[in-house]
Amino acid sequence: MAQMYTRPSTWQHWLAAALMTGVSAVASLKKPHLYYNEFLGNPSYETLLSKNFGDWVDLGRDDQYVVSPVEREVLDNVYSEVASHTYLHRPSGRRIMLTIGYVAEIRGVRQVHRPESCYSSRGFKISEPVPESLKIGNSNINLFRLTAIKDDRKERITYWIRVGDRTIGWPPIRVNAARMNMALHGYIADGLLFRISEITVNERSPDQLQNKFIADFLGTYNQKSRTTFVGNSSGT
Repeated sequence: MAQMYTRPSTWQHWLAAALMTGVSAVASLKKPHLYYNEFLGNPSYETLLSKNFGDWVDLGRDDQYVVSPVEREVLDNVYSEVASHTYLHRPSGRRIMLTIGYVAEIRGVRQVHRPESCYSSRGFKISEPVPESLKIGNSNINLFRLTAIKDDRKERITYWIRVGDRTIGWPPIRVNAARMNMALHGYIADGLLFRISEITVNERSPDQLQNKFIADFLGTYNQKSRTTFVGNSSGT
C-alpha cells in the first residue's frame, strides 16, 4: 500500500524557514570577502628581498641558470610577481639561486606551480620530492627537497609553498584545504612559492648550505615581514 503524504504542520514550516535562514546567514558570514594579500600589505617581493646579509652577497638577477617556475610567455597569466636572484656564499664561493613566485589571489589559472612539474617539462629527471619540517625561530616550515638532473647539470632544490597563513605539507591536496580554511576565516587566499637551488655536481652537503641560507635570509626580517614568506602558523 502506498504511503499517504502528510502535509507539514504550520510549526514545521516555520522551523524549516528558520533553518534555511540560519544556513544562509552562516554562509554569508563565511563567504570570503577579504584579500589576504591586503592583510599582508600588498607585498612587492622584488622590493622585499634582502640584498647582502651575513655571508651572502646578492649577485642580482641571473636568469641564465634559473629554471623559471613556468614558461615566460604564460608567466604574467600565472603569477602576480616573480623575483629571481642569485646569492654568493663568500666563505665557500658557492652560489644559491632563489626564485619567488607570488599569486595575490589563487583562482583559475593563477596557481602556485610546484618545481618538479616545471623541471620535468624542461627535460630534467627528478627525484621524488621529500617532505621535511625545518624549524627557524618560532616557525616550523613545511618544505620539500628534490634533485633534478639533465646532461651534466645536477641541481639540488629546496622549496616550500605558503597559502595564506601557513606553509603546506604533504600531500599536495592540502593546498586546497588551506584555501578552504582561509575562506572560513573570511579571506581569499594568496600563494607563494619560495624555491632555492644549487648546481651541485661536485658539492657536498647541499641541504646544509641551503638550510643556512634560509636561516640567514629569514633572520634579516622582523616577524611581520617574515609572515609574507612563511605565514603565521607552524604549518599543516
